[in-house]
Amino acid sequence: MTGLIDKIIFAVKILNDYFFPITPDVLIPSAITLGNSGASFTIAPNQINKESIIYSFGVGFDISFDLALIEKYDSTIYAFDPTPRSADWINQQKLPKQFIFEDIGVAAHDGLVEFFPPENPDYIHVTNEDLGNKALEELETKKVVGVDIEGTSLDPYDGILLTIQIGTPEKTFIFDARELDLGKFKRFKDFLENSKIIKIFHNGKFDYKHIKQHFGISVCNIYDTMLTEVVLNAGIGRGYYSLRDLASKYASFDLEKAVRATFEGVTAHTKLTEAQLKYSAIDTLIMFPIFDEQIVC
Repeated sequence: MTGLIDKIIFAVKILNDYFFPITPDVLIPSAITLGNSGASFTIAPNQINKESIIYSFGVGFDISFDLALIEKYDSTIYAFDPTPRSADWINQQKLPKQFIFEDIGVAAHDGLVEFFPPENPDYIHVTNEDLGNKALEELETKKVVGVDIEGTSLDPYDGILLTIQIGTPEKTFIFDARELDLGKFKRFKDFLENSKIIKIFHNGKFDYKHIKQHFGISVCNIYDTMLTEVVLNAGIGRGYYSLRDLASKYASFDLEKAVRATFEGVTAHTKLTEAQLKYSAIDTLIMFPIFDEQIVC
């Protein structure tokens, strides 16, 4: 009976999201949205003019918002992005004189930083409790971690939860939920329920309901990059932003999602491929530059 009630509650929530989507709390009559889909911002333009100086952090591969401001208001844009691929892309563009670019970033400290190489992410595939305890020893020292899951279905009631990835800015630990009984792994459960550690999710309600349904873990202290993006845009425009959208916008990285479809055919005994493990690792590593940029905003 409890399972049936949970399914009914889940269905009601889906219908509620469909029929009652996120709407703006505050209406600004003069507000306009500029830029391409996935790289747009909504502004109140009353105070923007030719004398305006605008700082744009995180260029990525789309400066349609910046160019629209220049075209519409003749403002000066100072754009910043430290990622080499973005800088190379900018150097290939024909840009107006009002667009001024610097390949530096914003951080909590001065100096040089190392970006993770997306083609070769650092990860550990955790398949037993000894490896799990070693991973948690490192993770428990962190104030912020990234969390993501991979499974065979969008529905938490009829699929297999394959992995739970927990990452630092440098490394991802991929806990294999088929090899470990994560619901009975007390140290793992205590970690996710620890209110002193921030867990970065993207569209966290999706991951939360899978983790809760399969292992009875109530993840605590969640920072959701998708919801944060909605808030930063004042609730105007889209109510949903994909992780790929934000990876491009804030980290100048094209997050390839083709591998995602290969998880659907995985069984309880299928060996995960290197491509699947790398894909899982990148999904948590990419959350940190997004988190850092959103906090600056």
